[in-house]
Amino acid sequence: MEGHVPRCAACDLSRMTRDLIDQERLIRACLDAGTQLVSLKERLDTASPWGRAVLRFAGTVNQLERELVQERTVFGLRARRDKGLPVGGQPPYGWRRTDGALQEDAREQECLQAMQAHLDAQQGATAIAKSLNAAGWRRRNGRPWTRSAVTRSLEANRSRP
Repeated sequence: MEGHVPRCAACDLSRMTRDLIDQERLIRACLDAGTQLVSLKERLDTASPWGRAVLRFAGTVNQLERELVQERTVFGLRARRDKGLPVGGQPPYGWRRTDGALQEDAREQECLQAMQAHLDAQQGATAIAKSLNAAGWRRRNGRPWTRSAVTRSLEANRSRP
């Protein structure tokens, strides 16, 4: 049969779909098309009624896991907020967290101004990184600037005052 896909494989069932509704739609679409759905990690397939049942049960357990992780994350963030601790990741380049508030870091702000000047001169991120490295500027972690680090730093500071 031309255009028929005999088998659709996923490395890991938990990565195949985001929730049970999506999983059921995928299973149904595969069954309707006569395509066998296979999860390699769990070694499950939809070729038999048992395989389909176990696949659905594994999907239920994966959904439960996702919801428990989400619940723990919300509780953890709430607890940090209640204790006055920062709830986000590392502050963007150019900023430091002091007593829970973001404060400008003078040295990093100077570097951001140099980036912006190069950007205003129509230089791309790769050229900006090379210029910063040649001038002796380093990232917060001490590493040389890269195209992606310049791009992330400029984007993170675009909405800052």
